[in-house]
Amino acid sequence: MDRCLLCSVAIPAAHPLCAACRADCPFTEEACTGCGRELPDPGICGACLKDPPPFDGVVVPLRYEYPVDRLLWEFKYHGRLAPARLFAEELAQAVRKAGRPFPECVVPVPLHWRRLWQRGFNQSLEIARLASKKLGVPVDWRLVRRRRATAAQAGLAAKARRRNVRGAFEITGRPLPARVAVVDDVLTTGATLGEVARVLRCAGVEEIQAWVACRAD
Repeated sequence: MDRCLLCSVAIPAAHPLCAACRADCPFTEEACTGCGRELPDPGICGACLKDPPPFDGVVVPLRYEYPVDRLLWEFKYHGRLAPARLFAEELAQAVRKAGRPFPECVVPVPLHWRRLWQRGFNQSLEIARLASKKLGVPVDWRLVRRRRATAAQAGLAAKARRRNVRGAFEITGRPLPARVAVVDDVLTTGATLGEVARVLRCAGVEEIQAWVACRAD
């Protein structure tokens, strides 16, 4: 038996939350396939029709609201790794539900080595590892490298976020697959995911999906 991440009640090991706490999670119902913003009906929003994102589709199962925001904060900034299992579980289910062909590999958004040393782990890689096991898709964490440190994106406006990550990533020279999924923990403006996708596209990757644990507006 395990313990629910939120209420600590004893539960089977099949899922990290009890049924009651999972029912309280802010799941994304219908969302834009381009940016992940919620829509009344499935499809693509006007903003993405006008300015298409650099990736070919997005899967995002949760909204960045309580209790997801609390769990992500504890995971990302306090080293509590257990919530990664929840995010991976819901992400894998959402990917299956989306029904798109699986990519050849999963690429976590990389951290700069200084940030990785400070934090001790890459939250995107932890989610990617667990989700990839559930989906049977390999992880390639060495395909993309963060070549320069950037300021934290939190608190920056959309344009500032794009400037902040411009040129921050590069391909490492490993063999490129035709189809990849880029995994991150939170999608806000899409600047970081978009820059990783841009680098992959310029290198010759044909299809790029974005798989993200939660969406913040």
